Order: sequence, then structure tokens, then C-alpha cells
Amino acid sequence: YVTHDQVEAMTMADRMIVMNAGRAEQIGTPLDVYERPATLFAAQFIGSPSMNVLEVEGREGALSVGDMRLPNPTGHSGPVMLGLRPEHLTPDPQGPIAMQVQLAEPLGANTLLHGKLPTGQGFTASLPGVHAVSHGGEALRLGIKPANMHLFDRATGMRLG
Repeated sequence: YVTHDQVEAMTMADRMIVMNAGRAEQIGTPLDVYERPATLFAAQFIGSPSMNVLEVEGREGALSVGDMRLPNPTGHSGPVMLGLRPEHLTPDPQGPIAMQVQLAEPLGANTLLHGKLPTGQGFTASLPGVHAVSHGGEALRLGIKPANMHLFDRATGMRLG
């Protein structure tokens, strides 16, 4: 069965193949592909809203992007791509991720917050419940568990660690 509808694929499939330009990027159960994407393409294809992807630098046991320092779950040093699923982010006043919220989409069970990081890059968080934003540009700090961070090689797009 072939589909471009990821929700359909996630709910109907026992196993799935994520294809990219005629080649299999990843083969596995839907949850395997979602929880441990083998490539950056597979990571960005599965999940709604899409995974946030940041160019970061691994050094001194941390991942740096602009002035933000995040935990480094693999200890990899050098330039890498970091994937963060919007639904894995949590409000945390001491969190390492600083976001300026520009738009809130209340969806009932959760709220999508769209904004920018201090680097100017767009960023999305999906938080449970209703989160009102009083005005554009509201500051929000977010945390993420290292187990929910995905690192990919910047040149090949392959998963690291």
C-alpha cells in the first residue's frame, strides 16, 4: 500500500518504508521511524508539525546554537544537525531554548506555538492544553530531555549515536 499521508501510514502500517528520490531512507515500524529516525529526511517527513532542525556545534560537552547551550546526548563534537520534535518540548523557566512566540494556535488538547529563536530561525512548540499568548514577541523558555534529541551528520543526514 502506498500513501503520502503520514497519519494514514502511522495508523495502518505494521512496517513502513520512507522513500526519498527512489531510495529507501528507512524501513521499520511506524514508532521506530518516529522515535529513532535513521536520517534527517525521515525525521522531517514523519511527525506533524514537522521536527525543528537546527544547525548546532558540538563542543565542551554541549551543543551550541547562537547563545543557547543544550545538552549533548552523544558527546559528538563539531557541526551537526539537531532535531527537536515540537511535542517533546516543555515549558521550563530555566530551559536552554529561548523562543519569541509570534503566533499561538489553540487546538483544544494542545496549543501550537510558532515563533523564532534568538538566531532568527523559525521554531515550533506543541504544548499540552491551552496556552494563550497576550502579544506577539512574548518570551518563552523551553526544555527538552536529552533522550528526545536527535543528532544527524550535517553532510550525509545520517543519524549520529
